[in-house]
Amino acid sequence: MHMHRLRQKMLCGATMLVIALLAEGAQAQVQAAPTPGAPHPADTTSTSEQPAGDIVVTGSRIPRAGFDTLQPAQTVSSQLLADRSPVNVADTLNELSAFGTPGSNNTGQQSSANVGQQFVNLYNLGSQRSLVLVNGRRFVSGNAPTPPGTFGGAPSGQEVDLNTIPVGLIDRVEVLSVGGAPIYGADAIAGTVNIILKDKFKGVIVEGQYGISRYGDGESYVGRAVAGTNFAEDRGNITTTVEYTKQGGLTYLDRPKTLPYATFQPSDACKALGYGACYVPNATVPSIFPGGIPASNAGLANAGSPTYPNAIHNAAGQVVAFGPDGNLNPVNLGVQNNGLVFGSGGDGDNLAGQSQFVAPISRILFGTLGHYDVTDHVRAYFETEFAHSEATLLAAQPSYQSAFFASQKGAGPIQFTTANPFLTAQARSVLNAAGAGTFYLSRANLDIAPQSTENTNTTYRVVAGLKGDFAIAGRKVNWDASFNYGRSENGITYYDINQENFANAIDAVRDVTGKIVCRVTLTPPAAPAGGQPYSVTACQPLNLFGSGAPSAAAVNFVTAKDFAKSVLTQRDWQLNGNASPFDLWAGPVQLALGFEYREESGQYDVDAFAAAGLGRNAPSSNVAGRYNSTEFSGEAKIPLVSPAMGWRFLHSLELDGAFRRIDNSRAGGSNVYTFGGKIAPIADIEFRGNFTHSVRAPSIGELFLPTTNTQSFAQDPCDPNFIGANSTRGANCTAVFRTLGTNLSSFKSGVVNASVLGTTGGNQELLNERADAWTAGFVTRPRFVRGLTLALDWIEIRLKDPITSLTLTQVMDACYDSGSFPNNYCNLFQRNGAGQVTGFSTPLINAGAQSFAGAQLDMTYRFQIGDLPFIHHGGDYGSLTFDVNGFYTKTHTYTILGVTTPTLGNIGDPKMRFNISTRYRKGPGMLYLQYRHISSGAQDVTLQSSSQQILGVGAYSQFNGSVSYDITSKITAQMVINNIFNQSPPPYAISLNAGAALGTYNYFGQSFVFKLKVGL
Repeated sequence: MHMHRLRQKMLCGATMLVIALLAEGAQAQVQAAPTPGAPHPADTTSTSEQPAGDIVVTGSRIPRAGFDTLQPAQTVSSQLLADRSPVNVADTLNELSAFGTPGSNNTGQQSSANVGQQFVNLYNLGSQRSLVLVNGRRFVSGNAPTPPGTFGGAPSGQEVDLNTIPVGLIDRVEVLSVGGAPIYGADAIAGTVNIILKDKFKGVIVEGQYGISRYGDGESYVGRAVAGTNFAEDRGNITTTVEYTKQGGLTYLDRPKTLPYATFQPSDACKALGYGACYVPNATVPSIFPGGIPASNAGLANAGSPTYPNAIHNAAGQVVAFGPDGNLNPVNLGVQNNGLVFGSGGDGDNLAGQSQFVAPISRILFGTLGHYDVTDHVRAYFETEFAHSEATLLAAQPSYQSAFFASQKGAGPIQFTTANPFLTAQARSVLNAAGAGTFYLSRANLDIAPQSTENTNTTYRVVAGLKGDFAIAGRKVNWDASFNYGRSENGITYYDINQENFANAIDAVRDVTGKIVCRVTLTPPAAPAGGQPYSVTACQPLNLFGSGAPSAAAVNFVTAKDFAKSVLTQRDWQLNGNASPFDLWAGPVQLALGFEYREESGQYDVDAFAAAGLGRNAPSSNVAGRYNSTEFSGEAKIPLVSPAMGWRFLHSLELDGAFRRIDNSRAGGSNVYTFGGKIAPIADIEFRGNFTHSVRAPSIGELFLPTTNTQSFAQDPCDPNFIGANSTRGANCTAVFRTLGTNLSSFKSGVVNASVLGTTGGNQELLNERADAWTAGFVTRPRFVRGLTLALDWIEIRLKDPITSLTLTQVMDACYDSGSFPNNYCNLFQRNGAGQVTGFSTPLINAGAQSFAGAQLDMTYRFQIGDLPFIHHGGDYGSLTFDVNGFYTKTHTYTILGVTTPTLGNIGDPKMRFNISTRYRKGPGMLYLQYRHISSGAQDVTLQSSSQQILGVGAYSQFNGSVSYDITSKITAQMVINNIFNQSPPPYAISLNAGAALGTYNYFGQSFVFKLKVGL
């Protein structure tokens, strides 16, 4: 079915291209071949005019020749964006080897505030530590200052949503490792991503593309137009773009082979094999059923045993649950693993259908850039951007009635009696025969409140400025003054259960006519002064006995549609200047000075329902806060040896340095700086290095979030899977369980697989994160190999006092692994008499450290095939470009509470990533091929071999490619194939670490993009 649909759509797309080729084929055949080495007309149509002489590059306010940087740097060209044809620029950036698991992207289970958003994560240090700029200026954050999502979300930083940047307007993207802080301020700890937009663009380009997977789903549509023109005798230019994209959504059920819902669980059979946990395919929750499973008490129906001691059994001894007809029918329990949570197969709650894979999103973007030379020495310029997106969280876990969630308001098993009028005669008979006149119902409420969340985001940005130059004593001084205003509005529509209405609705009785009604309808409580509330006057009885049993009227009565809105604003004033005040023996000394004043503010407003806590969560508070930052900066470039000096064994030597003073109204004052130099013994090779001290300021959300509910899983140190990590842990767990009077040897922790409710919140006393980093490497452009550029750099980053919300696992480890037990961390979580974790608190704090080190390789080799010595000269054989981009990570560790944990080698944090690509162009045709490789990954490199049956996965490789043909000098047709050989992701990766796996491997499968580009 999928393949038939795919063939139909591919045939339509291919037919469109073939018709275009046939229509213009004769003209294409008679066109003169381009001059060897000259750019093809199709390549020049969309490129911006390149400025002559020195330019200002990322990481410096001093004009330099080409992309001449002190730090390691990478460039994503408009040509690469054309070759890959991404829906947004983040998709291409994430293919670079230096970028890790995205802070947020379009795949996986996202928080309601970040659905479909794209945050990049340089070096896996956290997306909040990668500074994103547009044309060297800050861009307003799209990361809403919302309370943490129930099951995760993006870090609470000030990340820029790359969905808001129109791809058609991008000229190139420059990625600079570390070193950006003294030039741009806080947040550039890992590095700076600077998106350079087209300038002085002339002409019109219209593009349309259609994408689809080999399975006939996941369709995407992109339409964009870019237009630009000069005016006033070329003294001015205005360039504008409009772009529309739409991406279809998918859930795990759309990829059953590569996205199975599976887990690792302990069992007696597994223990006999010598492992603490074994692979459980087709994982289900056998103690919760969509239609409801009755039990004799408020505990779990299975009580962690395959005999289901708490469940109701029929006369044949079979476990029964409510079917769609309301009767109590025998159920398939699947394969039991004598664990509290997961079994394999059966009729229990299947989480695969509640797990999102790709978020459906549509967006429209407008952008305009313009400038006008008021005089020969003064230019006025402006930028405007507008983006509006709508995204949906297709699937999520529903509200539950279960002992797993008994600590959450209204979410425990519900007590009923056989007098309930919704019970069928058969169900009542089975219950009475089992002696269960009173029973407790556990169920997954998939048929009540919708599990979807709608997210809308609207972003505005305006930049206006003047720049120019003047002379003092015959020396040129360049200046630039600008104002930048941005506003991001995020609206979240989500659904909850109105707990008061729910409590009234489930208490059903019959009236005198025999009609089933709410008890409060038949015998209403005493009316308050203002009259009976809606929960009484409009009550609709709710039938929970069977999947689909609730009536539409009852569902509407108990379901609340909530709305929350966040707003982030940014105001940024800058004044920068640079000049060469004097010369040394090797050339002019160049200086740059800058001033910046920036205001950041944000708010998060909830509706009256959430504010009053009428749902199942505690009352939510509005968030509002602001801070400002006043900053001064200076930069120097000092030449000590220049090529003009003609030294035989020292071609050039240069010292560079920059300093910035930051005064943040919340985090206080900080000095950030960088210093280093470059030395070239000969013209063919240059060595470079630098040291940088940088900071990251607390974000609006991190500072001002109120204390709010959050859900968390944890690796309970006292669980049999984890208790053997060290002897101290075992002794402390034994002491606690002795006090509780619970047998530790048979204990299985529920929090390992079922989240518990806790609290978290912001902290207005947070300080800046601090980082020290250094890089050392070389760049070579050998004269004897024309067209070759190779750069190799070593990068080390030491992050101190990162802002973190300790995970429940970290808190529990700090409690039980300490020699000074019990300590203060033991007070941050609670256990009940059975030893199960029932609550916790994890406020944001500055704590710990992070250490990172690795080597980055970038190589480009461009040449005309006809220039090769073994090729007959005189003909046009086309041109070839080879690119190699790789990163080898030597060290990546986290230190929390004095415990250093390595993460290098985990899924999402591989030791090695590299890309190799080649691009062949001859006449009107182009062929591009890319090979990507990611080394092996583990769930947790610290786990012992006996702890789990499968600890990790092997290496992963993938081929991508594209082919294009210039039908005329103005029309180009292109086809892109991603994952050419439909390489499946490593088995078990999704079960070992779903979030990291979805951000690392291709679960979408082979896909195709058909694109048509027309220049006018």
